[in-house]
Amino acid sequence: MKKHYIKRVTSYSMVGSLGFAIVAGLQGCSEGPLPVDSQQNQSNSIADAAAEGYFMIIQQTGMNPDTYELKERYPSSQGTRAILRDMNGEEQVLSEAELTQLAEAEARKLEEGTSKLSQPVAQNQGLGLGEMILASAAGALLGNMLANRLMGNRNFQQHQQRTNQRVQSSMNSTRQPAQNKTAKQQSSKRSGFFGGQGGSNRGGGLFGG
Repeated sequence: MKKHYIKRVTSYSMVGSLGFAIVAGLQGCSEGPLPVDSQQNQSNSIADAAAEGYFMIIQQTGMNPDTYELKERYPSSQGTRAILRDMNGEEQVLSEAELTQLAEAEARKLEEGTSKLSQPVAQNQGLGLGEMILASAAGALLGNMLANRLMGNRNFQQHQQRTNQRVQSSMNSTRQPAQNKTAKQQSSKRSGFFGGQGGSNRGGGLFGG
């Protein structure tokens, strides 16, 4: 998938598996990123995002027409950037300027009524790249005035809420296996040869009395 506004990433080929490290590398932040809370008030989230920006990972989910889904999103104090992963697993970086260009074009379509974001949310409806970017980071890319105007469109609000719910679910499902693995490893250490309740049997062991 090659677009004139997309730069191919050559040095970030492991973005998917090194999420936090890549966030820090791209943003120049010394602090680890925190996941966006999808339960926050939707009207306040636009103003918050406009002040800090986002780092996002966007996954292509379909072709002809191309559809996309937001998989991960983290606050960023260094503007907004995104990793775009196609269906073959290849990854590309979208700069803030490129994301803004796509968001502005989609915002015009939304106000003209030609964007899917101006239509009711369908159960299995897929969004194009510009639509997904606008639903994911309108405030961060367009500023409060235009973003708040878009929020006057009820259908856009519903698309944005659906995107927030899906990315939170995606991030939770990604973190859960890692948490389970860590818990299992800690449990194994505690129940090892010298761990757990083994210490209470030392008196009857090989060197016991």
